[in-house]
Amino acid sequence: MEGQILLGSLLVVPAIPGYAGGDVFDMIIRAAAFSKIILLILFGFSVSSWAIILERWWFYKRAERRSLAFLQSFRRAASPQAFRTAVSGGRDNPFARIFDRALKQAENGSEDSHDAGYREMPVATATERTVATESLKRTLELATTEEIAVLERYLGFLATTGSTCPFIGLLGTVWGVMSSFMSMGREGSASLAVVAPGIAEALIVTAAGLFAAIPAVIGYNLYVNRVQRFTRRMDSFSLELLNALERNNL
Repeated sequence: MEGQILLGSLLVVPAIPGYAGGDVFDMIIRAAAFSKIILLILFGFSVSSWAIILERWWFYKRAERRSLAFLQSFRRAASPQAFRTAVSGGRDNPFARIFDRALKQAENGSEDSHDAGYREMPVATATERTVATESLKRTLELATTEEIAVLERYLGFLATTGSTCPFIGLLGTVWGVMSSFMSMGREGSASLAVVAPGIAEALIVTAAGLFAAIPAVIGYNLYVNRVQRFTRRMDSFSLELLNALERNNL
């Protein structure tokens, strides 16, 4: 009998002043000023990260589509003139910009050799060709590095959001628990009506931190993998382009 009375007392939840019949938004409105500041910070992180996720998705989608079209045109080409035609078909992609930089370097190197007095020489010496090839390789590496930087733009913010927001939420959680204990001290009671408001604020801030961090972490990991795929393909294209330029004596 005594056990039934004890169980019944545990199941009876007293009404919480200011929270009875309310929802999450009511609790946010009634939250302490510090908790509201934390929630505003997390909201800013969340909105910014979602904007970056959507912008990067559109950017990568467009870059992949245009890169595929350029590569198909490039691989069908059989001469430097045809390469120029391929580039003129669309420069707004990483592969076209790499090709443009490499072709300009090859042409400038060829002109420099002629200006230096090599015009009459039917074939460049092995040393000259080695120097030209190394210069072209450095140009390709530099162009690839610059394109990787463009592809990685804004990803650092997603990483920061994913790693920082849970701790910002934890700060709000600690503050809410502290508020609950201070309320217990002031009221001299550990009833649910005294403790619940602070605990509710703490849990809301924790959830807000996770809500901001989880999409950012997922987006960051997905986009880092896409950048790595782009990088591997650009490295392969650089070797392919170098071979093509050497075959055509550029």
